[in-house]
Amino acid sequence: MLFLWGLAIGAVPLLKGPPGGDDAYYHAMYAVEQARCLSAGVVFPRWYPDLNGGLGGPEPRPRPLLPLLLGGLLAWLLADGVAAIAVTTAAVPVVAALAGYSALRWRGAGQGWAGAAAALWALCPYLVASLHQRVALQEGLALALLPWVWALLLPPGPRGRHQVLGGALVTACLLATQLLVAAMAATAVAAAHLASPQRRLAAVAQAALLGAALSAVSWLPNLFSLGRLRAKSFVEGWFDWRTRFLFSSETAASTLGTTFEWAFLGMAAAAVVLLTLRGARLLAGLSLGCALLATSPSRVLWELVPGSDLLQFPWRWLGVASALAVWAAATAGPRWRSLVALALVSAPVVTTHPLADRLPPGPPLRPSWQAAELGRAATRFGVLPILPSFPAALPRGADPFEALREASRIEPGTLSQRQGGPSRWSWIVTNRQGAVVRLPLLAADGWEVRVGGREVGWVAEASLVSVPVPAGRTFVEARQVLLAEDILGIALSALAWLGLAAALLTWRERGWRGGVR
Repeated sequence: MLFLWGLAIGAVPLLKGPPGGDDAYYHAMYAVEQARCLSAGVVFPRWYPDLNGGLGGPEPRPRPLLPLLLGGLLAWLLADGVAAIAVTTAAVPVVAALAGYSALRWRGAGQGWAGAAAALWALCPYLVASLHQRVALQEGLALALLPWVWALLLPPGPRGRHQVLGGALVTACLLATQLLVAAMAATAVAAAHLASPQRRLAAVAQAALLGAALSAVSWLPNLFSLGRLRAKSFVEGWFDWRTRFLFSSETAASTLGTTFEWAFLGMAAAAVVLLTLRGARLLAGLSLGCALLATSPSRVLWELVPGSDLLQFPWRWLGVASALAVWAAATAGPRWRSLVALALVSAPVVTTHPLADRLPPGPPLRPSWQAAELGRAATRFGVLPILPSFPAALPRGADPFEALREASRIEPGTLSQRQGGPSRWSWIVTNRQGAVVRLPLLAADGWEVRVGGREVGWVAEASLVSVPVPAGRTFVEARQVLLAEDILGIALSALAWLGLAAALLTWRERGWRGGVR
């Protein structure tokens, strides 16, 4: 029943049409490009070949690994990037409901009570609005995992090796799904242990460190990419956190802002009710504190804490706050005040607009298509048909419009392409005298270029990769290579998984007795 309930929340709005808008377009393109890479045997590419009119883009690096793999696998199986994001949208409430139910049952809740709480968690207004209005699929997947984060890492846990291991695995999944939710959840867990007499900070630290090591292959390149790309775009303009507090003129002017304001009021009312229950006071207070971080009085904290601006929208805290409120009510037991609190958290769902911004009928986005075909099909999203990268994910100094303009000026007889991605490009270059030739590739870190079989240096010229070639007919090859952070992330994850396997074998021989000191 929970499966069908979650499927209804996620899938019924899709009967009117798939998700539309810029964010849906980006997710659909990620799915298509990842599918193309997977079909070529590239699991975690540095580069997506068909973005920016075929000049490519380093999109995967700021993106966690699990959503990319999920989207790519679905696009490959369904032969359509639009269908891939529709399936993901439908699946998130299902994951939320099942994760909530299984986590509560593991914590000892009764079957009926766990089912009711999980059903209301899947109906959380912030989750529903994020899926159907924002199309924030990565954030939605990460939020769906939070019940297991709370079950394993909030006081009085984690207790014993098995809980530390479980906490590490769920931490790894969260880090490989969305870094922002992982950072907010880590803050909430740390605050809960600091405020609890049953604090187990050493055990939480062990779980967090092991989880971070296990998922380093994903999050480490994500963080380093912020320095290599136009990361400042993450916090400028529309993404400026100063204009995104609840109950401000900016949020009041949008339907999404109004929805989140009602979600805040419902969640705050639930926290007040839960403060009257002794067993729920700590988490209720923490939930209310997280929600207040979405309002302008908390601006001083945003200015003092480094990196806060990367959250972009203060109202993101509502997701973690809502998850804490639902968990506090659910673990307090089947009392009437707990039920009132759960109802207050979920009631503002009536203010959401899940049917808004649906995609009009049109062609799919097939991974088998080339850049020009994808560009024409993508116009149904209402975006430019050049397939631009998300601005903040472009290399520093790169201008895609300049690159497109200059690429169109390359003489047709100069370059004859042999191979075009997903990780290796090659051409036959023909010219009468030695010259610097611009390759139709967006300039970014990680390119290794060989001319006539010998590695040569390259420069960024007009936002394109430019290399010197001799006179005559020459074979030129460019490929993406691993950077230091890629190698470090792979090594850390490999060592962590090997160490975990060795520890599991040892614990199995000696038994699982003995907790974490």
